[in-house]
Amino acid sequence: MHIDVAPTTGAYSLEQFIDDQQIGAPHRWMLLVCALVMWVDAFDSFVVGKIAPAIAAGFHVTSAAMTSVFLIQQIGLAAGAFAATLLADRYGRQRMIVISIGAFGVFSLLSAFATSLRAFAVLRGFGGLFLTAVLPMVVALLAESVPRRRRGTYISIAFVAYSAGSAAGGVLAVWLLEHFGWPAVFMFGGVVPLLLVPLVLLVVPESSLFLVEVGAPPERIRSNLLRLQPNADIPAIALFRRSGTSKPTAWGGIRTLFDGDYRLKTFFIWAATFLSMGSIALLGAWLPTFFQEMAGIPIKQFALYSLIGFIGGLAGSLTSGWFLDRTSATTVVPIYYVGLCFTLIILGWLWADTAIFVGTIVLFNFFQTGGQAVLNVLMSQVYPTAVRTTGIGWSGGMGRIGGVILPLFGGLALERHYSIGITMTMIAAIPLGVVLSIGLLRTVALRLPAIQRLT
Repeated sequence: MHIDVAPTTGAYSLEQFIDDQQIGAPHRWMLLVCALVMWVDAFDSFVVGKIAPAIAAGFHVTSAAMTSVFLIQQIGLAAGAFAATLLADRYGRQRMIVISIGAFGVFSLLSAFATSLRAFAVLRGFGGLFLTAVLPMVVALLAESVPRRRRGTYISIAFVAYSAGSAAGGVLAVWLLEHFGWPAVFMFGGVVPLLLVPLVLLVVPESSLFLVEVGAPPERIRSNLLRLQPNADIPAIALFRRSGTSKPTAWGGIRTLFDGDYRLKTFFIWAATFLSMGSIALLGAWLPTFFQEMAGIPIKQFALYSLIGFIGGLAGSLTSGWFLDRTSATTVVPIYYVGLCFTLIILGWLWADTAIFVGTIVLFNFFQTGGQAVLNVLMSQVYPTAVRTTGIGWSGGMGRIGGVILPLFGGLALERHYSIGITMTMIAAIPLGVVLSIGLLRTVALRLPAIQRLT
């Protein structure tokens, strides 16, 4: 493989090199390890809720006492989304992935040996600081290492692993609980990420775009590029430049998110993530209760429907990558969220407990999971390399704030005895808010010079 040299500077175009790469075994190994990291991150993030009654019984308290655990872990997750991702834009994606999985692995192990619910809650809070940082760092790393023609597919596969860590991880957690007790669940959640640390170091290279951004020596950048493309024709001493930028963007923390042309883009992407992740939290917390209280479907039966619907979620993530490799994220996002709007309305007015109802739940999961996956890819395209993980992480932090506020509607709907049709129709307005936000984001991007537009 050969890369072109800029005639005026004698420097190699790094983005062109990345986009011209041939996908090979090093890329696939990188994807596999990143997918494993995402899987265990989701497992540790959601496992408390799946076995909460058993944990409460182990500490001889009521299930209601677990509220403090959920609250403190959520605070940790939100704080990590805002703080840890800043460090990745200063010290590197790979390094912070290693630190994050190592740290939450240690805190998970310590949770298994907690002697009180208060200690357990504090340990989960500290673990949350690092759990929430993994997703934006993995997305940024893949976005900066994989050719554009396969980028969407690679990121969507990583999100499939994340979804599987939440869903299939619950089954594994129950099995460990039944055979070894609740501490074994957290021992597993601690040992696996620690085992992944050396794999990340061996298989996952640092983002070369990040190395150029921070002024790393050319020899290191060359060596890093050769890890993914061993046969590339790169001189022993080579200079590298970013394509399409008049000057590098220095690391400036969150200030860059609000500088110049990024100000409006940040506002609209934050609005979209607030609404999208907030609606996911709302429906995740209340949907089974809505259908039991308002439509007479037992929670156990709805859980079976949800398990079937997980198939739709996997398909949504995979097809989102296929679409992203062929068109822009700002085009794909509205398609998924308009589809989500219609499926929510249909769920509210269909006669429950029918084959059509179950099929609509599959479609609901398809549009919800696929839409969020595309939205995460879009976050990686909005911001420059110097603040990419900060941009993704802080957008995710706004989404977690939405996840605290929007679920309050669920209690209101139950208190006022809304019908299932009215409730679901009102919730269906939220995805339309995402569509509007992305439409405005696209309008802003089209007004920018071509080199700054979203692709």
